[in-house]
Amino acid sequence: MTLIIDNIQDMLQAKPAFVTVLQKFAKAEADHGNLRVVFVSSDFTALTHMMARSEGSRCKSMEIGEADISEAEAVKYITAKLRWAGEDKEKVASECNGRQRATAAAYAAICELLRCLRHLTRSRAERCLLRAACPSFTPPCCAEYIVEHITGTRFSLLNSVEADHSTMAAAQAWEVTLHDKTVATLRSLNVRAGHSLFSCMLGAPFQKLRNGELIEVAGITDEQCEALVKVNVLAAHVDGTYTCGARHVVESFKRLRVAPTAPVSAAAASTTPASSSVCG
Repeated sequence: MTLIIDNIQDMLQAKPAFVTVLQKFAKAEADHGNLRVVFVSSDFTALTHMMARSEGSRCKSMEIGEADISEAEAVKYITAKLRWAGEDKEKVASECNGRQRATAAAYAAICELLRCLRHLTRSRAERCLLRAACPSFTPPCCAEYIVEHITGTRFSLLNSVEADHSTMAAAQAWEVTLHDKTVATLRSLNVRAGHSLFSCMLGAPFQKLRNGELIEVAGITDEQCEALVKVNVLAAHVDGTYTCGARHVVESFKRLRVAPTAPVSAAAASTTPASSSVCG
Protein backbone atom coordinates (compact mmCIF):
# COMPACT_ATOMS: atom_id res chain seq x y z
CA MET A 1 0.00 0.00 0.00
CA THR A 2 1.18 3.52 -0.81
CA LEU A 3 0.21 6.75 0.99
CA ILE A 4 0.88 9.99 -0.93
CA ILE A 5 1.13 13.24 1.04
CA ASP A 6 1.14 16.27 -1.28
CA ASN A 7 2.33 19.83 -0.59
CA ILE A 8 4.44 18.75 2.34
CA GLN A 9 6.22 22.15 2.18
CA ASP A 10 3.04 23.90 3.43
CA MET A 11 2.80 21.53 6.37
CA LEU A 12 6.50 22.04 7.06
CA GLN A 13 5.98 25.79 7.38
CA ALA A 14 2.89 25.51 9.57
CA LYS A 15 3.69 22.42 11.68
CA PRO A 16 7.33 21.30 11.32
CA ALA A 17 7.04 19.05 14.38
CA PHE A 18 4.15 17.20 12.76
CA VAL A 19 6.24 16.60 9.62
CA THR A 20 8.87 15.01 11.85
CA VAL A 21 6.19 12.72 13.33
CA LEU A 22 5.06 11.78 9.81
CA GLN A 23 8.61 11.01 8.77
CA LYS A 24 9.15 8.77 11.80
CA PHE A 25 5.88 7.01 11.02
CA ALA A 26 6.92 6.53 7.39
CA LYS A 27 10.26 5.04 8.42
CA ALA A 28 8.67 2.65 10.91
CA GLU A 29 6.12 1.43 8.36
CA ALA A 30 8.83 1.04 5.71
CA ASP A 31 10.97 -0.97 8.13
CA HIS A 32 8.05 -3.36 8.72
CA GLY A 33 7.12 -3.49 5.05
CA ASN A 34 3.55 -2.39 5.77
CA LEU A 35 3.31 0.92 3.94
CA ARG A 36 5.21 3.13 1.51
CA VAL A 37 4.81 6.86 2.12
CA VAL A 38 5.48 9.35 -0.68
CA PHE A 39 6.06 12.97 0.31
CA VAL A 40 5.47 15.41 -2.57
CA SER A 41 6.75 18.98 -2.48
CA SER A 42 6.79 21.77 -5.05
CA ASP A 43 9.38 23.57 -2.95
CA PHE A 44 12.98 22.81 -2.03
CA THR A 45 12.85 23.36 1.72
CA ALA A 46 11.26 19.98 2.46
CA LEU A 47 14.13 18.06 0.85
CA THR A 48 16.87 19.52 3.03
CA HIS A 49 14.75 19.27 6.18
CA MET A 50 13.83 15.63 5.69
CA MET A 51 17.21 14.41 4.44
CA ALA A 52 18.98 16.05 7.40
CA ARG A 53 17.18 13.75 9.85
CA SER A 54 18.27 10.19 10.65
CA GLU A 55 15.01 8.92 9.12
CA GLY A 56 16.27 10.33 5.82
CA SER A 57 18.47 7.26 5.48
CA ARG A 58 15.34 5.34 4.44
CA CYS A 59 14.31 7.97 1.90
CA LYS A 60 14.77 7.81 -1.84
CA SER A 61 14.56 11.17 -3.55
CA MET A 62 13.33 11.83 -7.06
CA GLU A 63 13.30 15.31 -8.52
CA ILE A 64 10.92 16.51 -11.20
CA GLY A 65 12.78 19.60 -12.27
CA GLU A 66 12.22 22.58 -14.53
CA ALA A 67 13.26 20.59 -17.59
CA ASP A 68 10.09 18.49 -17.30
CA ILE A 69 7.88 21.38 -18.49
CA SER A 70 8.75 23.76 -21.29
CA GLU A 71 8.50 27.52 -21.08
CA ALA A 72 5.89 27.43 -23.82
CA GLU A 73 3.74 25.14 -21.67
CA ALA A 74 4.25 27.46 -18.70
CA VAL A 75 3.10 30.44 -20.78
CA LYS A 76 -0.02 28.55 -21.88
CA TYR A 77 -0.77 27.59 -18.29
CA ILE A 78 -0.51 31.19 -17.08
CA THR A 79 -2.56 32.36 -20.05
CA ALA A 80 -5.39 30.00 -19.10
CA LYS A 81 -5.29 31.16 -15.49
CA LEU A 82 -5.24 34.87 -16.32
CA ARG A 83 -7.90 34.61 -19.02
CA TRP A 84 -10.43 32.84 -16.83
CA ALA A 85 -9.64 34.89 -13.73
CA GLY A 86 -9.77 38.20 -15.60
CA GLU A 87 -12.90 37.64 -17.67
CA ASP A 88 -16.40 38.40 -16.42
CA LYS A 89 -17.96 34.95 -16.05
CA GLU A 90 -21.37 36.11 -17.23
CA LYS A 91 -19.84 37.53 -20.40
CA VAL A 92 -17.99 34.29 -21.05
CA ALA A 93 -21.16 32.28 -20.49
CA SER A 94 -23.14 34.48 -22.88
CA GLU A 95 -20.62 33.79 -25.64
CA CYS A 96 -21.18 30.06 -25.29
CA ASN A 97 -24.37 28.24 -26.23
CA GLY A 98 -25.60 24.71 -25.80
CA ARG A 99 -22.71 22.33 -25.29
CA GLN A 100 -20.16 25.15 -25.13
CA ARG A 101 -22.03 26.76 -22.22
CA ALA A 102 -22.14 23.44 -20.39
CA THR A 103 -18.40 23.04 -21.06
CA ALA A 104 -17.73 26.47 -19.58
CA ALA A 105 -19.64 25.54 -16.43
CA ALA A 106 -17.77 22.24 -16.21
CA TYR A 107 -14.50 24.10 -16.70
CA ALA A 108 -15.27 26.43 -13.80
CA ALA A 109 -16.21 23.54 -11.52
CA ILE A 110 -13.16 21.47 -12.41
CA CYS A 111 -10.83 24.46 -12.05
CA GLU A 112 -12.19 25.12 -8.59
CA LEU A 113 -11.76 21.49 -7.62
CA LEU A 114 -8.25 21.32 -8.98
CA ARG A 115 -7.40 24.60 -7.29
CA CYS A 116 -8.36 23.04 -3.99
CA LEU A 117 -6.40 19.90 -4.69
CA ARG A 118 -3.41 21.88 -6.07
CA HIS A 119 -2.77 19.01 -8.46
CA LEU A 120 0.31 19.40 -10.65
CA THR A 121 -1.41 18.12 -13.80
CA ARG A 122 -4.33 20.52 -13.64
CA SER A 123 -2.81 22.80 -16.30
CA ARG A 124 -3.55 20.29 -19.05
CA ALA A 125 -7.21 19.98 -18.01
CA GLU A 126 -7.55 23.74 -17.75
CA ARG A 127 -6.10 24.33 -21.20
CA CYS A 128 -8.30 21.71 -22.86
CA LEU A 129 -11.48 22.98 -21.24
CA LEU A 130 -10.64 26.61 -21.88
CA ARG A 131 -10.12 25.91 -25.59
CA ALA A 132 -13.52 24.20 -25.73
CA ALA A 133 -15.33 27.01 -23.90
CA CYS A 134 -13.52 29.98 -25.43
CA PRO A 135 -11.52 28.81 -28.46
CA SER A 136 -10.54 32.32 -29.53
CA PHE A 137 -8.51 33.25 -26.46
CA THR A 138 -5.02 34.73 -27.01
CA PRO A 139 -2.11 34.85 -24.55
CA PRO A 140 -1.74 38.12 -22.66
CA CYS A 141 1.64 39.71 -23.35
CA CYS A 142 2.50 39.61 -19.65
CA ALA A 143 2.37 35.81 -19.55
CA GLU A 144 5.65 35.48 -21.44
CA TYR A 145 7.21 38.18 -19.27
CA ILE A 146 6.11 36.43 -16.07
CA VAL A 147 7.65 33.13 -17.17
CA GLU A 148 10.87 34.74 -18.45
CA HIS A 149 11.51 37.06 -15.50
CA ILE A 150 9.62 35.71 -12.48
CA THR A 151 8.40 32.12 -12.38
CA GLY A 152 10.39 30.18 -14.93
CA THR A 153 8.69 26.78 -15.01
CA ARG A 154 8.53 26.32 -11.26
CA PHE A 155 5.10 25.00 -10.29
CA SER A 156 4.81 26.70 -6.90
CA LEU A 157 5.28 30.11 -8.52
CA LEU A 158 3.12 29.31 -11.54
CA ASN A 159 0.34 28.41 -9.12
CA SER A 160 0.71 31.78 -7.36
CA VAL A 161 -0.13 33.77 -10.50
CA GLU A 162 -3.48 35.51 -9.98
CA ALA A 163 -5.84 37.83 -11.85
CA ASP A 164 -4.04 40.82 -10.30
CA HIS A 165 -1.00 39.94 -12.41
CA SER A 166 -2.85 40.18 -15.74
CA THR A 167 -1.21 43.45 -16.88
CA MET A 168 2.41 44.18 -17.66
CA ALA A 169 2.54 46.87 -15.00
CA ALA A 170 1.22 44.46 -12.38
CA ALA A 171 3.67 41.75 -13.43
CA GLN A 172 6.60 44.16 -13.19
CA ALA A 173 5.40 45.40 -9.80
CA TRP A 174 5.29 41.78 -8.61
CA GLU A 175 8.84 41.29 -9.86
CA VAL A 176 9.99 44.39 -7.93
CA THR A 177 8.33 43.09 -4.76
CA LEU A 178 10.06 39.72 -5.08
CA HIS A 179 13.38 41.41 -5.83
CA ASP A 180 13.09 43.60 -2.73
CA LYS A 181 12.35 40.54 -0.58
CA THR A 182 15.36 38.72 -2.03
CA VAL A 183 17.64 41.69 -1.39
CA ALA A 184 16.35 42.07 2.18
CA THR A 185 16.94 38.37 2.86
CA LEU A 186 20.47 38.50 1.46
CA ARG A 187 21.30 41.60 3.49
CA SER A 188 20.06 39.94 6.67
CA LEU A 189 22.62 37.21 6.00
CA ASN A 190 25.37 39.74 5.22
CA VAL A 191 25.37 38.92 1.51
CA ARG A 192 25.39 42.28 -0.28
CA ALA A 193 25.74 43.59 -3.81
CA GLY A 194 29.05 42.60 -5.35
CA HIS A 195 29.37 39.39 -3.30
CA SER A 196 31.17 36.62 -5.16
CA LEU A 197 28.09 34.38 -4.80
CA PHE A 198 26.31 36.21 -7.62
CA SER A 199 29.06 36.03 -10.23
CA CYS A 200 29.98 32.44 -9.27
CA MET A 201 26.41 31.18 -9.56
CA LEU A 202 25.63 33.01 -12.80
CA GLY A 203 28.94 31.99 -14.37
CA ALA A 204 28.77 28.30 -13.42
CA PRO A 205 27.76 25.68 -16.03
CA PHE A 206 23.94 25.48 -15.99
CA GLN A 207 24.14 27.95 -13.07
CA LYS A 208 24.80 25.07 -10.67
CA LEU A 209 27.29 24.95 -7.80
CA ARG A 210 28.16 22.17 -5.39
CA ASN A 211 28.31 22.75 -1.65
CA GLY A 212 32.10 22.85 -1.67
CA GLU A 213 32.08 25.45 -4.45
CA LEU A 214 29.60 27.60 -2.56
CA ILE A 215 31.89 27.62 0.47
CA GLU A 216 35.34 27.76 -1.12
CA VAL A 217 34.66 29.79 -4.25
CA ALA A 218 31.49 31.77 -3.62
CA GLY A 219 32.35 32.50 0.01
CA ILE A 220 29.09 31.24 1.54
CA THR A 221 29.07 29.51 4.92
CA ASP A 222 27.06 26.38 5.68
CA GLU A 223 24.72 28.44 7.87
CA GLN A 224 24.14 31.00 5.11
CA CYS A 225 23.55 28.24 2.56
CA GLU A 226 20.97 26.52 4.77
CA ALA A 227 19.19 29.81 5.45
CA LEU A 228 19.07 30.72 1.74
CA VAL A 229 17.59 27.32 0.90
CA LYS A 230 14.91 27.71 3.58
CA VAL A 231 13.68 30.96 2.02
CA ASN A 232 14.01 29.60 -1.57
CA VAL A 233 16.73 31.99 -2.67
CA LEU A 234 18.83 28.90 -3.35
CA ALA A 235 17.46 25.51 -4.36
CA ALA A 236 19.01 22.26 -3.11
CA HIS A 237 18.91 19.30 -5.49
CA VAL A 238 19.21 15.57 -4.92
CA ASP A 239 22.52 15.42 -6.79
CA GLY A 240 24.16 17.68 -4.20
CA THR A 241 24.09 20.83 -6.31
CA TYR A 242 22.52 24.21 -5.70
CA THR A 243 20.87 26.64 -8.11
CA CYS A 244 18.92 29.87 -7.87
CA GLY A 245 15.55 29.16 -6.28
CA ALA A 246 13.50 30.77 -9.06
CA ARG A 247 13.79 32.83 -12.23
CA HIS A 248 13.22 36.08 -10.34
CA VAL A 249 16.19 35.18 -8.12
CA VAL A 250 18.35 34.83 -11.24
CA GLU A 251 17.23 38.32 -12.30
CA SER A 252 18.05 39.67 -8.83
CA PHE A 253 21.51 38.05 -8.93
CA LYS A 254 22.16 39.79 -12.26
CA ARG A 255 21.39 43.16 -10.69
CA LEU A 256 23.45 42.42 -7.58
CA ARG A 257 26.46 40.99 -9.39
CA VAL A 258 28.21 44.36 -9.57
CA ALA A 259 28.77 46.31 -6.35
CA PRO A 260 27.42 49.88 -6.42
CA THR A 261 30.06 52.52 -7.04
CA ALA A 262 30.60 54.82 -4.07
CA PRO A 263 29.95 58.49 -4.93
CA VAL A 264 33.02 60.71 -5.08
CA SER A 265 32.84 63.56 -2.60
CA ALA A 266 33.51 67.15 -3.64
CA ALA A 267 36.60 67.33 -1.42
CA ALA A 268 38.05 64.19 -2.95
CA ALA A 269 37.26 65.45 -6.43
CA SER A 270 39.09 68.74 -5.80
CA THR A 271 42.29 66.93 -4.81
CA THR A 272 42.29 64.69 -7.87
CA PRO A 273 44.82 65.98 -10.42
CA ALA A 274 43.32 66.92 -13.76
CA SER A 275 44.50 65.07 -16.82
CA SER A 276 44.42 66.00 -20.44
CA SER A 277 44.96 64.23 -23.69
CA VAL A 278 46.10 65.49 -27.03
CA CYS A 279 44.79 63.91 -30.19
CA GLY A 280 46.65 64.06 -33.45
